[in-house]
Amino acid sequence: MQKRLSYLIISLLVLSFCFGLFNFAFAQPTTNPIEGLNQTAGEIKSIPTGGEPDLATTIGKIIGYFLSFLGIVFLILMIYAGFLWMTAGGNDEKVKKAIDIAINGGIGLVVVFAAYLITKYVGDAILRSLGI
Repeated sequence: MQKRLSYLIISLLVLSFCFGLFNFAFAQPTTNPIEGLNQTAGEIKSIPTGGEPDLATTIGKIIGYFLSFLGIVFLILMIYAGFLWMTAGGNDEKVKKAIDIAINGGIGLVVVFAAYLITKYVGDAILRSLGI
């Protein structure tokens, strides 16, 4: 009984400490909410406001979809590797196969994100050099 009470007291102290760390934001009301939305929309210059999207936006969406797909593939590989490992039943060959799948999936994910970051850096450097 004393253990439960001490766990409860420690939990309450931790929660009160965590809630004490947050600063509450008090938003100031605007006179016209549509004005704020128009201002925000005006600040976003890379999104076309009408008509057909430009080439950069289309390529960005394709890259985003591709990265989302690769994230799903990575998740499926990790679930499969975990399933193999849990059902190995002490078989060292299955455990090694599961570890290899997990390591190779992680390496593939790192390579994909490194390629994305390099491409982003080179693209930004080219755009800066052109003055765009």
